[in-house]
Amino acid sequence: MYQKTRLGSYLLWISLCLLSRPAMADQFHYQNFLAGDRSLGMGGAYAGVADDASSIYYNPAGAAFALSNDISGSANVIYKRDVVYKGAIAGQDFTEQSAGSVPSFFGGLIKLDNLMDGLSLSWGLYSLDSNLKDQDDYYENVSLGNYTCPNGSESKPLRLDRFHRTVNARESSDYIGAAASWRVSNRLAIGVGVNYITISELVQEYQDVKQTNYYCDTANVPQEAKFTLTQNTRQMLTAFGLQPTLGFQLAATDRFSIGLNLKFGSYLAQEFERRTETRTLKLLAADQAQIDASSQAVSLNPQIMDAYHSPGNELKLDKPLGSMPSVARLGFAYFASTRLLLTTDVEHVSAVTDADIGDSLYGREAVTNMMAGIEYYTTPSLPVRLGFFTNNDARPVIDKNKVNQRDRVDFTGASVFLAWVQPNSQIGAGVVLQSGQGEAQKISNSKAVQDVSGSAYSLAFSATTAL
Repeated sequence: MYQKTRLGSYLLWISLCLLSRPAMADQFHYQNFLAGDRSLGMGGAYAGVADDASSIYYNPAGAAFALSNDISGSANVIYKRDVVYKGAIAGQDFTEQSAGSVPSFFGGLIKLDNLMDGLSLSWGLYSLDSNLKDQDDYYENVSLGNYTCPNGSESKPLRLDRFHRTVNARESSDYIGAAASWRVSNRLAIGVGVNYITISELVQEYQDVKQTNYYCDTANVPQEAKFTLTQNTRQMLTAFGLQPTLGFQLAATDRFSIGLNLKFGSYLAQEFERRTETRTLKLLAADQAQIDASSQAVSLNPQIMDAYHSPGNELKLDKPLGSMPSVARLGFAYFASTRLLLTTDVEHVSAVTDADIGDSLYGREAVTNMMAGIEYYTTPSLPVRLGFFTNNDARPVIDKNKVNQRDRVDFTGASVFLAWVQPNSQIGAGVVLQSGQGEAQKISNSKAVQDVSGSAYSLAFSATTAL
């Protein structure tokens, strides 16, 4: 008879297959995409000077100081994001990638001074996050070290024969909003608006693991065995809600302005569903050889044969996202000269503590991000715009004494844009770059922590025309 000794490496790799939570929509970073025209090049630091259609997002009060009606838009023509888990698979890096072409903003602004002096309306359709992922990862013949039976002398090589994982994910967070603003005086404006938010996610994931391992016989001699596991997961998240917004903008002096934007919303409906099917099989190597060599039914040695099939492990949640977080953004703008504008914003997003299953899915901590922007006119028609921003993660810092925790990666970013400005229009193009560092626990039920690095870039353009 054989001793049914469970090996650490067996658990490691079977756990790896069961591990990885399927990819989820990124509800944990709030600066994945920058919206607007000028604001896109200035790192999103725009609440203190938001005087175009993008005020619907940055500060609805700013539209009251607009000089003309306009329509504007921006788009991330090329978008790519990589997240690298260092040494996650037997010392090898594991990379998750997403890419696509993502429209980020389209909107307009109308001045209604003929109805009321200082009255303006603005509207916008924009996307703050979108993830298109088609991933196919394959590893084979990866060494896992050696195995020796307890009190035995003979050593045998452990091997990951095959690890195959495919992921297809389509995720987005989209907004459509409208706002009214009124210039109370030459220096003060207020604005009110509302955004309709839709969040959708569909993920299909397949994983397949086959490993060479060993059992110890009664003489403490390793006997080769094969372990196989396959898993299919399909999950879907949908949510929609309303987010009212209140803004103020004050021209404190001729050169200095302050903007404040407050958002408080709630979901009207939300739902999460996940179904997972798992099959596992542990066999002697000779039995596995019979299966590999024949398309017919085979007779297996029952001594260590062990099979398990879960036809459908389902998880359904009625409140996966919990409450919609509130947002407060404070911005400052300094017009240093007719050619130079300096801006800075700070944005605070509140915590979410009432999501179903606590913080294990979409629970979030409070997050504060900083933004800074520069606009400099090299000539009256050629401005250069630079921006810097943080994109911090709302998931908690990983505790090395716990298992099955979510990734935590904080990003910093920069934008560089060139524009061509004419009396009634402007166009611009540039790049937005992000780089991040963090930690993850890619292997379930293990306290092992992997270092994570992330990078993202988008090539974008923007355009505005006066009406």
